Amino acid sequence: MLSETQAAEKQYEQSLQDLFESIGKASGVQKMRMMFLGAKASLLGESSLTKGMRLRQLVTHRTVEKRLFGRITSLPGEEETLTQLTSSLPSWAEQEGLPSQNDELLHFLLTQKDSLGDAAQRALAAELRKRRLNFVAPTVAEAILGAAIASAQKIEREFWAKHSKPGKFNDEHFQDIVAEFVYVFFHLSDRDAYVAIPDHQKRSAFLDSVSYYILQFGKTSCMTDDHPVPAFSERKEWTDPRLVVVRSGMADLNERQKQYGPLPLFAAPGAPLAGTVFWEFGRHIAQICSHYEHRPSIQYEADLIACEAYKDIIPILMKMHEPPQKPVGFLGRLFRRRA
Repeated sequence: MLSETQAAEKQYEQSLQDLFESIGKASGVQKMRMMFLGAKASLLGESSLTKGMRLRQLVTHRTVEKRLFGRITSLPGEEETLTQLTSSLPSWAEQEGLPSQNDELLHFLLTQKDSLGDAAQRALAAELRKRRLNFVAPTVAEAILGAAIASAQKIEREFWAKHSKPGKFNDEHFQDIVAEFVYVFFHLSDRDAYVAIPDHQKRSAFLDSVSYYILQFGKTSCMTDDHPVPAFSERKEWTDPRLVVVRSGMADLNERQKQYGPLPLFAAPGAPLAGTVFWEFGRHIAQICSHYEHRPSIQYEADLIACEAYKDIIPILMKMHEPPQKPVGFLGRLFRRRA
């Protein structure tokens, strides 16, 4: 899955290559090379671009240069600029944007590391060692979103298999079900991260990155053949006849975190299920399905599907532990059930 930023980077890189290839065909390779080096030189001096954009464009130019000419010709000050921007990335990136954007920029540099000079590669490697946890975040985010979509498909199949007439959920209701699964999986990951990452600042940065990437992936990739729309899209909702609210993405994540936070995951032996995380989660799913038919049993089916799906996220969450530890918390309980 590509985030919006990653998709834009790919498009910019291809457009840059197409532009200079057309110049080469019209004016010759020598003219193309001179114009290309001129364009790259403009990124080395004073610029109105942010440091993040400047670094991205400089690295992209070097990648395209290597592709077009077979090698990179470093201009005076080019290697120093690359190294300085890469080694000081954490300080200026957090001033210019979210920490998760900092992570995404590091991912970009990692994919383009062959276009960096030796010193810049060493600076990148040092920064990656410091931020190992945040590089688990995109993988966790992709696993959560993928499990949420697959789980929503199972709910849809279960629901309509027992319905009087065959059918499917409309796209918005399917999106709502995906979102509810995302919320509960994120909450379970949050609980396990509390034990796996004792440092509050690192844990917060990790979870911020996970939610950021879930949203980015969910806005750019279509869900299924039956629901060929992204998981998250903007909606206009009227709260009264004169006031419209635009909701987008994971609008209820914080609300669900507040709701689930104080609740136990499961009921004690012999105790009622009401008032547990999975009971409340199932109730949200049943409420969405009630647009079509009141079916109390779907609440229990949603709980079972969620528990089963979360098992697939366990191996990825295990990477949060440094050094490796045995599974703990809800993750540990599921892991023991698997054995």
